[in-house]
Amino acid sequence: MIMKIKILYTFLAGMLIGNCIVGYGWYESSREKENMLEKIALLENLTQVYQTDISHYLEQLDILSEYESMEGEKTSLGFVKRGGSYLIENEYEMEVLGRVLAHGGEIEPGVPAAEASYRLQNDLHLPDWFMLGTDEHRFSGKFDGDEHCISGKFASKERGPACFMMLEEDAQVGNLLVENDMYAYADVSVRCKDAKETADLVEHFSQFSQCSASILVSDYDFDTAKLADTLRWSWNKHKDNGRFLQVKFLPEEDGGSVKPISMEPFVNLAGEEMGRYVQREVDKADSFLYFIRMERLEDLTCCTFVVKNQAWEQYYVLLEGSWEGREVPLQRFTVPWYEITSNNFGDYYIKREDINFDGKKDLLIHAGSNWGSGGGWGNYRGIIWNGTEFVYYPSFPVQLSYLEFPKKQMISHGRCGIFFEYVNVYEIVNGEYELTKKLEYETKSQGDEVLRYYEFDTLVHEHIIQNGYDEVRSLYPELDYWGY
Repeated sequence: MIMKIKILYTFLAGMLIGNCIVGYGWYESSREKENMLEKIALLENLTQVYQTDISHYLEQLDILSEYESMEGEKTSLGFVKRGGSYLIENEYEMEVLGRVLAHGGEIEPGVPAAEASYRLQNDLHLPDWFMLGTDEHRFSGKFDGDEHCISGKFASKERGPACFMMLEEDAQVGNLLVENDMYAYADVSVRCKDAKETADLVEHFSQFSQCSASILVSDYDFDTAKLADTLRWSWNKHKDNGRFLQVKFLPEEDGGSVKPISMEPFVNLAGEEMGRYVQREVDKADSFLYFIRMERLEDLTCCTFVVKNQAWEQYYVLLEGSWEGREVPLQRFTVPWYEITSNNFGDYYIKREDINFDGKKDLLIHAGSNWGSGGGWGNYRGIIWNGTEFVYYPSFPVQLSYLEFPKKQMISHGRCGIFFEYVNVYEIVNGEYELTKKLEYETKSQGDEVLRYYEFDTLVHEHIIQNGYDEVRSLYPELDYWGY
């Protein structure tokens, strides 16, 4: 009896398990079918979307083809008009449009520039502080970027077109990419001549405190205190390697004996300790601060300033921080001034360079450039690191055409009129720079051409030249710096 019950139990259990297996298989099949139906529905929806996109794309191609086939009409301002839109090809045309908009002008007779339609033809990089439209004359027309990009250092915290366009609510701007480079480190060069521009600068550097700046203050008597405070705050917040702040005072008219006040707040740009050195020099003989620049070379802070009055001007460099792992207490250098460098601080900077080839990095001061009928050259100063402190290096050539550090030589090349040309080579001899080689190329009054070669100011060879520069190059190929 027990055996029969066991057999029956086993049979019933088998039936139950079998039914469960069949039921599970049916359930899995049903769920897979539902999933497949869902995927099919999704694919059908995507197909409809793609078909709509393709139709729209083909319509756009037809419109573009029709637009490209149109012949352009040229306006009196030089813009090409096609399909009802004025084409903007380059930066110059954008600047022209900016000037026309700023004065509420017309793009052509009867068509206000602010209300017209424009189409961009190329990527553009616009100049610093560019603005299309003003508070008084805002842009209210249509601007089609045609998927191009406009970039620049736009002094605005806005993004997109609003960072360089003053827009009315009904303006239509589309298909335009905008890159505001002001969000990266930037060298901003701007002329500042009144309170309004000063206020704009303060706002700008409050928003973009990481930017380097080159500012030209071009009037005597407006208040620059807030700008100086903002720049000092900006400098202290971002003392990064390679960072600089530079301010130069250059009045548009000769102020005679008038002592300018616009530069006075910048005396302490370098901080209180360095500022005391600056103030002490400014207080002498009614002089004023003519130029000041802060820059950072790794852990070394450099302050260059120039003090000037009616009779003279003097050039100083202050250094403080650390160099090659050693502390550098505040050092002051009175740098010899050469008349040729006056007013040439547009491209001033200090660079790390081993200027005396002793294996230690020194300070190469690029004090500006000059151009003239005799060619172009740079003005330089040298401050060497002797292992414990910095020392001014007076033998470093001050006017050079080529700095050839890999060859351990410096080159000065130029002309005196049209009849005399020279190449000077400076090299280190006994720890100082000396004029080691010299070529002089002279055309005499009777037409003869003479080339003289010197070593240490001693004439070594004199040549009569028949074939001009080609013959000179064949005689002295390593000194081939002729003809510019």
